[in-house]
Amino acid sequence: MANRFRKFIESIIFVGMTPGAQKTADSSPRKLRLFASLERFLSAPSPSDPFYLTNRTFGQKLTRVLWFALPVAAVVGLAMVAIVVHASKSAKPAREPAAAEKEARILPNLNTDFGVESNKELEVLDVHCEHTGGSLLVGDLQNKTDHPILAGVVIFDLADGSGSRLGAVAVTERDIAPGAVRQFRQPIEQTTATGVLVRDVQTR
Repeated sequence: MANRFRKFIESIIFVGMTPGAQKTADSSPRKLRLFASLERFLSAPSPSDPFYLTNRTFGQKLTRVLWFALPVAAVVGLAMVAIVVHASKSAKPAREPAAAEKEARILPNLNTDFGVESNKELEVLDVHCEHTGGSLLVGDLQNKTDHPILAGVVIFDLADGSGSRLGAVAVTERDIAPGAVRQFRQPIEQTTATGVLVRDVQTR
């Protein structure tokens, strides 16, 4: 095999030369040493010790392990760097909108700037629309004073799911004791109402 390989190399190196020129080139000590080293490498005898693998030194075994481990470690390192870079570029979680932003999103066409002062005597604790067995406006009112409220009137603005205003509804409750919570259930004509806003509160 070594002789065939040597002849192949010589045929490439000395292509186009005359046999005399090839002999002249072969006489070069540098080329002779090169071919001799290459021939010794290709013709190296196989190890005669049947246990040459197990008889290797610790340094030889460690070198062989490193030849396999280093490429794997390099690939894993590059993959981790790519993951970290990709994670740093990912979008941050969206900020939770404030209550005013949610209200504006739900009812975008409803004007809440009525220019009236808020009544602190009667507070709306809860209000929503129900459409089971008829359409109702349901909620709770609380007397925040230390005296009875003879009559409390709360005006609500209603809107549908797209934010379109459907009109106003007035809820009137009488004789609310100090600190008491009064539930109201007001029938409404707006069968598609889903959003409710407090427009005005009046007491006497």
